[in-house]
Amino acid sequence: MEKDLDKKLYNDYLNGEKQAFEILYKKYKSRIEYFICNIVKDYHKAEDITQETFIYIMKNRMKENSSFKYYIYMVAKSRSINYINTEKRRKELMEGYFLNSSEKMEKDVLELIEKEETKKEVLDSIELLDEKYKNAIYLVKIEELSYEETARILGQTLQNTKNLIHRGKKELRKILLKKGFDNMNKIVKLGIIIICITISLTGITFAGVTIYNTFIKKQDKMETRGLFDDGRGYTDYENDLMANDMIWQSDVRLYYRAITNSKDYEKYKLRISAFPEVSDINFDENFVIIIANENFRDFDEIDMEISNIYADETTTNVIMKQKENADMNDTTNVWYAIVDKSQLKDNVKITIEHKNFSNDNFTKISELPSDYSVNDAIEDGCFTLKNNKIVSANENQLDEFMEETKKGEKCFIRIYSNYNEEVNIKDVNFENGIYYTDEIVLDTGRKYHNTYKKLEKKEIKNGEYKDIEYVFLEGRNSNGGVPLVIIQNWLEEYKKENDPYYKAVSNLDNTIFLTDFENYVPNNNDIEITEKKAKEIAQKGFEESKIRIAREGTDDIDSETVKIEEVVANNYFTRYYYQGNEFYNNIKRNCYAIQRQNDMGCGVTIYVDVSTGLIIAGRAFGD
Repeated sequence: MEKDLDKKLYNDYLNGEKQAFEILYKKYKSRIEYFICNIVKDYHKAEDITQETFIYIMKNRMKENSSFKYYIYMVAKSRSINYINTEKRRKELMEGYFLNSSEKMEKDVLELIEKEETKKEVLDSIELLDEKYKNAIYLVKIEELSYEETARILGQTLQNTKNLIHRGKKELRKILLKKGFDNMNKIVKLGIIIICITISLTGITFAGVTIYNTFIKKQDKMETRGLFDDGRGYTDYENDLMANDMIWQSDVRLYYRAITNSKDYEKYKLRISAFPEVSDINFDENFVIIIANENFRDFDEIDMEISNIYADETTTNVIMKQKENADMNDTTNVWYAIVDKSQLKDNVKITIEHKNFSNDNFTKISELPSDYSVNDAIEDGCFTLKNNKIVSANENQLDEFMEETKKGEKCFIRIYSNYNEEVNIKDVNFENGIYYTDEIVLDTGRKYHNTYKKLEKKEIKNGEYKDIEYVFLEGRNSNGGVPLVIIQNWLEEYKKENDPYYKAVSNLDNTIFLTDFENYVPNNNDIEITEKKAKEIAQKGFEESKIRIAREGTDDIDSETVKIEEVVANNYFTRYYYQGNEFYNNIKRNCYAIQRQNDMGCGVTIYVDVSTGLIIAGRAFGD
């Protein structure tokens, strides 16, 4: 019965009943995601492949003798395996490339400033930087060398060089602000006069782009089913050119194929009559690049065109971007270009140039160091979350951003989220009714770009309590919303009402236990309390640990040992049930380490600061 119902719903959809497909989507979406995730081992990619799977079955009719369930799982499996194979091929091809080639040049230039003394002021400020920052800033920002070239000169790794540039910019900003440099030029915000420009503004580079464009002999775009449908009205995998003959580039969600001979080209020409005739292409001098799309596109990716094709040492670079005055009803899904063979390399990389926003007060996402921390984010003015809790100075920052968008004002916010040590950073720009988002997962470097038309604030139930969810709606895929952030404000309410730790922590005696970590500055590290006094203080710690943290060994006084150790303060006595271990400010203190343990080797260590007599840390050990 289920098999017949699924097939009926699928056929109803093909006959124009959109609601029928929504029923199938809701039924199978989570199951397909789970299936794909077990293959590709990447939840984000599983989501993408799931969407591609549904798009594919919407466009391509299954065979009459197949069940819908078999069909959708076969498509999902094929898409997953295709992704794995493509990633494997890409890694093999790119491994050598990344070892030897220069990173794409991103030149930083000084803001165009009329007064020569202003330029001199900036250079003088660079001279005030620490030597390690000065050289990095100078080479990249003034000499306009690439990050890789600078890394080689300084004898640093590429990542360390990026870190030096990022931190050097922050130090330079402070110097300029102290000098009152923010008043020298109205264009410059908060004294930052160094801006990152992804396309160099030099005449040489402009000339280069012009020359590169001459390599495109002919190009066009069209809407066609020819790559998927061989004329029978449906597609099976053996005849699907896109799935079986083209290469998938996941970051732009496009297929491509570079064709260098007439035999391979004829396969495509037979499917798409609008392509140029074989006789019109001289494959001795040219090659053909074909690009195909079967996904919903972002609003700034509708009505795209190939704007540039050029080669570096190893890669044919294809640049695509939205046309000016784009037709937002455009349904192009295939592009081709006939290109001079001098630009043919072993690798092909498609880049989509999105709308460029300038946010002078923030370092570009791609240039942030890998150790960019919560404190860095707060200092830079990000809306900052840790484990879904707001830790920003301004808790209303996101609400204020939403109010600006409701007025139709152009505005920007950067959101930093550290959840269980996975850091996501998202830039949200709002302009002309569209939210443009660019996100990076900091530890992997994985990037995402999306666009939406709505942002809403909702309350979602979490047991007896409510979370706050900010969710994007009306993006490229209209099915459901995409969370921007989830804020678990209910934790504060929960711990006050139900968490036994809350009352205990609130009632800690701050003459015995360190509770104000932010302002803790001991007099010195000289011993001012006796070992006997330290043992008396530690007894309070063992009693507190026994009540609510760890009890094993706390009563084994005969096993007690005492020694002096250097220790960093931690939250052993002040954390709540949902928190992990945290250390504070990384400054080591001399402490009496007073330890007790039972016969099984399980126990607790209490750390008493030798100069203040405060218990600043604790540790439970053993099974």
